Amino acid sequence: MDEQNAVCATAYHEAGHAVAAIELGFQFDHVTIIPDETENSLGHILYAHYTMFLNIGHRQFTRDLRDYLIANRAGPIAAERYTGQWNEVGAVSDDANFWRTLWQMYGERGDRHARDLTRQARKLVRLQWPAIKRVAQGLLRERTLSYTDAKKMFDG
Repeated sequence: MDEQNAVCATAYHEAGHAVAAIELGFQFDHVTIIPDETENSLGHILYAHYTMFLNIGHRQFTRDLRDYLIANRAGPIAAERYTGQWNEVGAVSDDANFWRTLWQMYGERGDRHARDLTRQARKLVRLQWPAIKRVAQGLLRERTLSYTDAKKMFDG
């Protein structure tokens, strides 16, 4: 993949995370396609605060964590839809977080939940594809978007 295509794939990857976060009710500080060599990433989404962890000990905590995992999967799935292939390298950090969190939540039953969460993330990406395209195009223009700017693009 040449550099321009890698930047576009990164924009769709990060837009997938951002749109899923907005759709699922998670706020973030910003989403960017500016590489961070210290984190070994081509882009990232920085959550404003760990809203998904505010309900620890409550029924909503499990739902919040499941939604967080769906948002986690939406990034690489959006990049896959854009490029036509799964990017093992681009998804490595997301995959590690996804499987580690699943293991902590469900232990050996994690595989069954992984299939369900991935199915839900694929559905979200399919249904929100126009919004993902708008946010990706915004990232390609601006390189970094605030939550407010991404939300405006999400709303169309």
